[in-house]
Amino acid sequence: MSFGSGDMLVVIASDEATVGTAKTFMNNSLLLMVKQALKIPGPFEGILGLGRPQRNRPDATPGFLKLAGIHRFSMCFNDAGPGVLGLNIPRFSPGLQSVGTLHWGLDFRGIGVGSGDVRLNMCQNKTPGMDSACGMIPDSGTTLITGPKDDIVKLFDGICDLWPRCKEMHTALASEFRHMRRRRPRPGRRGQRFQRIRAMLEAGKPLPEMVEVEEPEGDAPVGLADKDMLTGDAELPQGVSKASTMVLLMKHCYTWLGNSTDLNGELPPLSFHVAGTAGYQETLVLEPNSYVFMSTAPIAHQVVEHLMGYLPIEVVTMTQENVCMPAFKPTRYNTLKNGPIWIMGTPLFYSYQVQYDREPEPPTMHFVRGGCTSCVDGKEEPATKLLQRRVAQGMRTLTHDPVVKQINPDLPL
Repeated sequence: MSFGSGDMLVVIASDEATVGTAKTFMNNSLLLMVKQALKIPGPFEGILGLGRPQRNRPDATPGFLKLAGIHRFSMCFNDAGPGVLGLNIPRFSPGLQSVGTLHWGLDFRGIGVGSGDVRLNMCQNKTPGMDSACGMIPDSGTTLITGPKDDIVKLFDGICDLWPRCKEMHTALASEFRHMRRRRPRPGRRGQRFQRIRAMLEAGKPLPEMVEVEEPEGDAPVGLADKDMLTGDAELPQGVSKASTMVLLMKHCYTWLGNSTDLNGELPPLSFHVAGTAGYQETLVLEPNSYVFMSTAPIAHQVVEHLMGYLPIEVVTMTQENVCMPAFKPTRYNTLKNGPIWIMGTPLFYSYQVQYDREPEPPTMHFVRGGCTSCVDGKEEPATKLLQRRVAQGMRTLTHDPVVKQINPDLPL
């Protein structure tokens, strides 16, 4: 069998199954794992099917939810404790009717950046015969948020425009590249420019302008130091995009993100606009602490040491540093009826309680911002205590490779 996280070999069995307080006997509908190749880190005990009900297949073997009489379920995650799977909890209101026929899917109408909800130019090309210009799958099993590469670049550009540090850095980097391209540099001068770029990124802010010495115009052979700075390639890049500047600043966040810097105060919030088949719309807001992860990576540091007390030499050292990464990954998943499909992974479930209602036709999804409780020793712990732990804990840390849902892009939403 194939799942979003990989493949497994199973045998059909019958037994009583229990999830929380829900219990039912599964007659020839319980699958025992014999061998599995799932991309799931840590301990793994099984899969509970929570997919969209397929009422057009009356001959399908009923799963646990149907046999146990579970009409609604909800999910939310906590950083400072276990998350919650709610079964048959009271219905949230209002809800969005599922646009997807195979998956729990929504009509995705684009992203806004900042508190002013500046809408980006995406998900607007709805042609005759399409149900939506874009689609979205809220999926708790996907670590990141996935979508078309070009749209993610637009999103990063938009974030940089409303992030003062990024906007200033982009202007400074663009100036450095202009200086390198318009003058004939003396040997080593281009290397000095690249050293300045590295220094700016490590400082997390622009540096004062270099004092320029008038040099003849035109191209000149690149010096040895220049080739070293360009990793052996003397060809200059045309420039740097806002999206690239944003990613570079994220990679070097260990230099500017400290105790005095609040990520939610640095970057703009994001607004994801979704709708159901009946046209009811909702805006799902993610703060920077939700769409940025912390991880560790080897970072090169270049320093000058003096051999025998007077001979300067450059030494490159590698250290493990905290780096930030936007919780986005480009993927290709285009459908005829719903256009390109985005998958909204764990950032949504850390910010919202997401309820799936199987009873209506089409089934519905409901979103309640924040307030995820937790089950501790069989008792529900108030969300306020978990929030206090979350504030003390800081940013969300990614300790393993992100899990990306494997979906056949040739199938509809």
